[in-house]
Amino acid sequence: MNNTTPRIENLAAHPKPPGGGRLVVSCMVSVDGVMESPEWSFPSFSPDLGQHVLDELREADILVLGRATYEGFLGYWPTASDDSGIAERMNSLPKLVASRTLTSAEWNASVLADAAPDLTKLKAERDATLLVLASADLVSTLAAAGLVDEYRIRVCPVLVGRGRHLFTDDVPAADLELVESRSFSGGVTALTYRPRGSDPAPG
Repeated sequence: MNNTTPRIENLAAHPKPPGGGRLVVSCMVSVDGVMESPEWSFPSFSPDLGQHVLDELREADILVLGRATYEGFLGYWPTASDDSGIAERMNSLPKLVASRTLTSAEWNASVLADAAPDLTKLKAERDATLLVLASADLVSTLAAAGLVDEYRIRVCPVLVGRGRHLFTDDVPAADLELVESRSFSGGVTALTYRPRGSDPAPG
């Protein structure tokens, strides 16, 4: 693991016994499963969905991003502003960037050269909710390592036709349980899944 400020040891202040951390994957997808270049989701982004996204960000302690997602976000969020509070929260959260090519990162971020072992250690030692946004390759890596505690998939009412899917072809098969379903005024449906037999999320 290659750290820049902030160091990973400082990302969650309170140690917790092994298994205390939680890793959540969150992504907006089309009905046909595309997550790439999500401008197609903008017409469906309603105020109640915005509040839902903000609540999710407030719940998170650390954002975890793949390199491509990080670089895309870096080109927009640091100078973004809005009345909802989403931009402020996105910019203030500490971030971990999974990359074998980056040696440093901006935007309140640290670099993880070996994402799966580093995040395994962080989950075991820290009381933190780790929120993975988009980052298809990273999601497959973490799923294969058995590190994902929850998938939050927001399905946008549109067919895109072509583009990158959240789950790559090598994602391992898994039996998931639907634990929550919520619809929003713009037509988006948020589906929350957990691996079947896993412990419920803390209240």
